[in-house]
Amino acid sequence: SWEVTQVNELLHQMENFDGVMVGATNFFANLDQAILRRFTFKLEFGYLDSEGKRIFFERMFASSLTSAEAARLERRHTLWFPSYGPEQRGGSANCSVVVSGAPIGAPTVEHPDVLVCMNQPAYERFVGDVKPGGLVIVDATVPVKVQPPEGVRLVVWPAIRMAEEFGVPKAANTMMLAALKKFGCTGLSAESLENALVASFRKKPELGEKNRELLREAEKREV
Repeated sequence: SWEVTQVNELLHQMENFDGVMVGATNFFANLDQAILRRFTFKLEFGYLDSEGKRIFFERMFASSLTSAEAARLERRHTLWFPSYGPEQRGGSANCSVVVSGAPIGAPTVEHPDVLVCMNQPAYERFVGDVKPGGLVIVDATVPVKVQPPEGVRLVVWPAIRMAEEFGVPKAANTMMLAALKKFGCTGLSAESLENALVASFRKKPELGEKNRELLREAEKREV
């Protein structure tokens, strides 16, 4: 059958491949044993527990959550609405933040004023939705193959690179928050943004102050 033929071909290619092969599957139990024997290491990643979900939120959506908290500190109506289902496996996980002087009627944002993107799938999926006169901030690692709509400003910001240069790779979200602060596109005060950032590290105050310093340093960068 074609299934047997494909398995045999895969085994042949694996035997003759002179390099490092990495495979991934959601159906480990269904794999042919002959294939499994050819992998030296086998790692299983289970579902996120409560603590894992908390860490995921902090790392994936830190800048958006900080912006929402800053708006709350200024007594604005605020909504923070993450979407992270199957997207967390590497696609366009996203989060909407709405800040308003009046009650907010719906959680979804169809046409944002500001779009922040850390990866290519997210950029290409959402860039066409930005309002005319809006701003798109995209990390410098993202290849910009799709231009934003007419009248939308595009800023390429090296958040990931700056975090690495500062010696804190996990601070990429703080670097992106620095861009929001630098370009004044949130309508929120610098003090509120910094206080909200520090508050997000309430369990580790020393990290809060460290990230405040990184935020200020990143804001000075010219790109």
